[in-house]
Amino acid sequence: MRFLVFQHINIEHPGVFREFMAKDGVECTTVELDEGETIPSLDGY
Repeated sequence: MRFLVFQHINIEHPGVFREFMAKDGVECTTVELDEGETIPSLDGY
């Protein structure tokens, strides 16, 4: 399973949820919109 996070402000990250997802084998990708990163293709999410 893959999880996509849209981060709007540097201090508002997924936090502890990253740990939960990692323990369950979930791949977490964070897109830092505040840093100008572009949203990847949503295929596979």
